Amino acid sequence: MVQEIAHKPSREHLEWMRHLPNTASLRAQIETKGNSEVLQERLQHCLERDAIAAIRPEGCVCLGSGGHEPTYFENGIGGSEPVYFGTGCTCPEAKALEQSWVRQYTANKHARLWNAAGIPKRLEGCRFETVPQHLTSIADRMIDTGLEGSWFLWGPLGRGKTGLAISFAFCLLETESIQPLFVPVPDVLSRLRSTYGGKASEETEWSVIQEYSEAQLLILDDLGAEAVSRSGQEWLQDRLYQIIGERHSEEKQTIFTSNLNLEQLAARIGERVTWRIVEMCGENHILHVDGPNLRDRK
Repeated sequence: MVQEIAHKPSREHLEWMRHLPNTASLRAQIETKGNSEVLQERLQHCLERDAIAAIRPEGCVCLGSGGHEPTYFENGIGGSEPVYFGTGCTCPEAKALEQSWVRQYTANKHARLWNAAGIPKRLEGCRFETVPQHLTSIADRMIDTGLEGSWFLWGPLGRGKTGLAISFAFCLLETESIQPLFVPVPDVLSRLRSTYGGKASEETEWSVIQEYSEAQLLILDDLGAEAVSRSGQEWLQDRLYQIIGERHSEEKQTIFTSNLNLEQLAARIGERVTWRIVEMCGENHILHVDGPNLRDRK
């Protein structure tokens, strides 16, 4: 006889009940060892469990609990990662809990990737949905390509080039879960110069170059704005060639922003580097960004 369900148990109680013994085997144990208050209480829980199981959808093994909460494991980088094991159940509650966990896990993962991207705080909220009206056609064009390929965005100061690049990166992160990396080119060069101190504990020039060369999506902001002397021009071109040339060879997705057009840029960083940028982006991904100056408070 299946016991009536007096009330709906909590998810935690359902998960506990799922691990109770088989009712028939428990009855056999009572007949063999004799009844006791503990065994009788357990039998009542088993009967309640059976009553719930009797009205569950066919194939349900979680009793409507949805399954386990995620288990957290150390990730080796000072934090922990949730792992959802589930129950293999296909009932609506199990599917809902798993989908909820996947959404939360994905949101947390994207937040970590975004926080590690080096986006300036003032610009970290840039999105395609909120670009100024004069930039919507460019935003639509970048979205319509499926967020593929590299891009060269050039135009006067303050027209929204960097905002477009960051919006592109966020959209790609949400759809592909890639790790973007944002860096102004002058900062790249300053970081490279800082490696020349000769201390073994500090990062090396090569490790810096490798980091930017291997980034999944690299935003090189303000290309051509770097300050170098005439004697340092060769050094500048060689370091940019190491990074951009490697990304060109490995077809790594890159977004360049610059106040200079390609002819002006070639005079600044050299034709061999500029040629690689052109080949990475292609004619359709070289866009002139103009319009009102967004930094003009009036």
